[in-house]
Amino acid sequence: MTHLDRIDLKILSLLREDSRASLKKFASVTNISIPTARARIIRLKDLGVIKSLTASVELQSMTNIITSFITIKAKLPNIKTIVEQLRDIDEISEVYLTTGQYDIILKLHVPDMQTLDRLVTLQLSSLEGVETAESSFIIETVKDIAGPVLRPNLGFKIECDNCGEIIAETYVKKIIDHKEYYFCREPCFLAFTRKSKT
Repeated sequence: MTHLDRIDLKILSLLREDSRASLKKFASVTNISIPTARARIIRLKDLGVIKSLTASVELQSMTNIITSFITIKAKLPNIKTIVEQLRDIDEISEVYLTTGQYDIILKLHVPDMQTLDRLVTLQLSSLEGVETAESSFIIETVKDIAGPVLRPNLGFKIECDNCGEIIAETYVKKIIDHKEYYFCREPCFLAFTRKSKT
């Protein structure tokens, strides 16, 4: 497992906010030099942590777009073949293999109900091994972020700013004078604030 540190966390957080930020901004936010910031970003790309820096299309600002999830129950021997065929359908933006009630979940975007109906009844239902395909429409997006919320214990090794121990499952995050601080527990945060006052 790749362990990332506090600097990596700050770089990735900034990338999520603004993928076009300058190296100067990365260096400033992380308190490192511009060449070091460049090297860190290259390392994160090489590790596969950063896949690509792409523009995010805001579908809600576009008219005539219907977004839907489709859940598929499939025969086990056919799942791999089904997934390979789903890759070639332009309207499908995401394909997930899942456990539980359904085997495959799709996210797709279509211009109208007729296109969705054709996609489900003709294309998906005709794939060998598909038992059922059910659609659910997205009527409003309440929260939409790319990937998980970045934090300690999600691949990041971060030391407590008071005692220096690697932060375990629970932690306290505080913003003090526009800087992020992490503490392994509340008493460490309180001890840190007492020390900073003296």
